[in-house]
Amino acid sequence: MSDDIKQLYDFLLAHFSILLSLGALLSGAVSLGWTVAFLFNKRTIGHHKQEVGDYKREIDDHKRQVEGIKTQHQRDLADLAKQAEAGSVLDDKFPSIGKLEPIDFPLGLAEAEHHEAFNILLTQSPDHWTFHTSSLGEVFSAWFDSSLKSNAHLREGYTLIGGNDERSECLLWKGTTEVLVENSDVLKKMYPFVIVRTIRHEAGDDPTTEELFNFIHWLQMWDKAMPNARFEIIKMHRTPEKAYLRGYYRFTGLEIVENPMKPAKKYNQYFLMRQIFVYRSDTHTTIISTGLPNRALATDPYYGWLKAWWDALRLLKGFSA
Repeated sequence: MSDDIKQLYDFLLAHFSILLSLGALLSGAVSLGWTVAFLFNKRTIGHHKQEVGDYKREIDDHKRQVEGIKTQHQRDLADLAKQAEAGSVLDDKFPSIGKLEPIDFPLGLAEAEHHEAFNILLTQSPDHWTFHTSSLGEVFSAWFDSSLKSNAHLREGYTLIGGNDERSECLLWKGTTEVLVENSDVLKKMYPFVIVRTIRHEAGDDPTTEELFNFIHWLQMWDKAMPNARFEIIKMHRTPEKAYLRGYYRFTGLEIVENPMKPAKKYNQYFLMRQIFVYRSDTHTTIISTGLPNRALATDPYYGWLKAWWDALRLLKGFSA
């Protein structure tokens, strides 16, 4: 054995424990590398699994949205069918403006309600209504309380239909049923009503269209004052001397007290049918507006009693006032 090899052999024997430790260290480093690589791959796979789960949840959510849209579309179609059917039913209950022609003052109607100052009479006093004179301010204050003036939208709309004449006398036929609204910031109560009022105008003037547009604007202000209210126009007619509009509010989520002995009931949908009829003579314009709150679109008993009111109505030629 040469001296060089012998020296190397002696060195290895003298440092054998160090070599073993170094080998173990290298082996541990390799093992650690494999462990790190395994954990990295496992984390990457877990991350991909989470992404796949997220995508699946998004797909399921989109599917639910599509199903919801389909369901709502079917409801809308069914609602349109009901609305068309209800509109047809109500068309039979109310006269067309062509039938509301002014007549000479009739004689021999002992039971008639005479209101010559308002250019109308009723051939008989209709049932299920109480009658008294009032003013627009009194009527709508009962419905809205202080909100009629404090709410900017209601105040704007009411100014158009009331204006400086809000205290002027009007005729009020008030229904004998009344409902209270529990969960509205502006609307406090509702009841069936018929309001008749007159305005004087100069010869040759035509406030008919203006009154109709003012009424529509008033309805739009309701929509803005009550986010859960929406007005839909069903019928609108116009002749040179007359105008007519009928539609309804659709309320969602109103809590209604119909019987003071029972708690409030929340309705997914509640309705308020509205009408306005405007007739212009040479010097005066007669405005008739109605309201009928109801749970159904066109099946409330008051529709029949309101029809009886219209059937008893006669427009008169000329004014005694």
